[in-house]
Amino acid sequence: MKKKYTREVYKTKEDWLNHGRVIGGSSASAIVGLNPWLTTLELFNSFFQERKPENSNTPSKAFGTAMEPLIRKQYRLTHPQYKVRDPKGYEMYRSTDFWWQTATVDGLLTETATKRKGIWECKTHDIRNAYDASEWETGSIPKNYLIQVLHYLLVLNDCSFVELTAWLNYYDFDDNGRSLRETKVKYYHIERYDREVEVALAWLQSAETDFMERVNMGVPPNGSIEF
Repeated sequence: MKKKYTREVYKTKEDWLNHGRVIGGSSASAIVGLNPWLTTLELFNSFFQERKPENSNTPSKAFGTAMEPLIRKQYRLTHPQYKVRDPKGYEMYRSTDFWWQTATVDGLLTETATKRKGIWECKTHDIRNAYDASEWETGSIPKNYLIQVLHYLLVLNDCSFVELTAWLNYYDFDDNGRSLRETKVKYYHIERYDREVEVALAWLQSAETDFMERVNMGVPPNGSIEF
């Protein structure tokens, strides 16, 4: 398949964070009302406001940033059927059909036996309660993260699958604070050409296109789209 995206590399993290008003993985989940930290309307308004620096100093984000290369190394050792490419500096991929669709991935994969291309995504998550646990224990990816990797498949059109590694920390809480009880590592696989995935990709492309048309016209969204 002929690829329909370009690779952009930025000199600094600040340049990478300020590459314009585009839709990335987190934005995609907000468009369809599945981002726990950003509503559809808040995302829409952000296109018309001065961009504020993100708070990247939270303990959870710091842990995730520190752990990502270690989890990638662990994945490489336990999944020899794939060749794993690490991100190179502050890089981003941009669709050539839809300039506003971008992807910043945690790694790229090549399946050794078939030469198929894939995407590797890493998530670290603190399990604080039964609801958190249920989101990951059902065998499927939580919807906000599923939308994120589906968006990556829209941008990286020559990738046939996604491998997501989830590093889950289970905590106990008492009057003295929290203590780590156990850690689980779970693996999830998504195939682009599964029928349900193909339908979801078409649905997401339509939702993102509609959202950007509203941004261009200055017309706020009516609400989230049911998934």
